[in-house]
Order: sequence, then C-alpha cells, then structure tokens
Amino acid sequence: LWSQSDREMQRIQNDTDETSIESRLKRLREDMKFARSQQYNYLQTPSKFLVEIFKMIGVCQSDFQQLLYFWRVLQILLDQLCLKYSSFLSSDDVTKQRPTSHEVNNNSLGLEHINRELCQVYETYIMYASLHESREDIWSKMQFDPDQIPQMFAMLLLHGHPFEILDGYVNNIPLMTVTSVLHQLSLLVG
Repeated sequence: LWSQSDREMQRIQNDTDETSIESRLKRLREDMKFARSQQYNYLQTPSKFLVEIFKMIGVCQSDFQQLLYFWRVLQILLDQLCLKYSSFLSSDDVTKQRPTSHEVNNNSLGLEHINRELCQVYETYIMYASLHESREDIWSKMQFDPDQIPQMFAMLLLHGHPFEILDGYVNNIPLMTVTSVLHQLSLLVG
C-alpha cells in the first residue's frame, strides 16, 4: 500500500487540474499514513523471526566481528533454506535437475529482503516515535533499540557489505533510514 501510494503521488505531479491533484494527494497521504499505522500495529506483535533478528542485532552491536559472523551465517542459512524449498517446490518431474544458483537467487529470501524489512521497521519507528508515548514498551518488550539499525548498516557498509533498499518493483526509497545510515557512516569514518 505504501509503495502504491508513493507511485501514485509521483504520477499525479504531472496532472494539471489543481483541485484533482490536491484531493488525490490528500487521499494518498492518508493511505500512506494508514499503511504506516498497519506496520506499527504489526510491530506490536512481530513474528518470532523478526524478534530473533532484533535480538541478534542487539547482542552483536557491541562486537562487530560477531555481527559480521551472524550476518554471514544468516546469509548461508537463508540460501540453504531457499535451495531446499525451491528444489522441493519445482520438482514435479523426477527427472528434473536441481535448480541452478541463478534460479535459486530469483526465487529466494536473502539478506536484501531483511535489509528492506529493517528499513521499513526503522521508518515506522521514526514516524511513530513522536506520535506514541507507548513506543518504549514495544521495543523494550523485544529487547531492541531501533536506533541500532542505522548503526548496524553503517558498520556493514564500512566493511564492504551492500545496503540494498530497493527491489526493482517499488520506487519507495526509505529516506529517513538512508539519511540515518549516512550520518552514522560519517561518524564512523570521522
């Protein structure tokens, strides 16, 4: 919903009817706010996988080598999981060979997907940080500080890991996250 609204906002900028533009922009802003509120509500009861990712980021924050190790192991586990399920799902014919690494990459869950999800979590946190006083309860329940997300991405970037935030299907760039990551990166490099 967020990406669809963002795309529509880009399209209507070329429209010439000002009343039409204003009413559509208002509706789209409301849609985008609703999408963020849905994300915020989801974060109140996140999946176990997301909670575990948050915990590991928090644990690894003080030891960067541990974070690099965690990130690499997570990548390997996700690749193995995707390989297992992609071959299982595509094996209608017993004579069919195992999928190639290219096929696995096209149909897999990888670190880039987790990056994008963490960007959305951070964007939601920033948007609702000023609106909700109870935000502390959500994060303390998960034992996680969302401000660690940009710090983690900055450290990973500094050590050569990609910071993928776009998947080619949406044009939503999480500007607040990118700004925070670049700020953290500038602090790290001095």
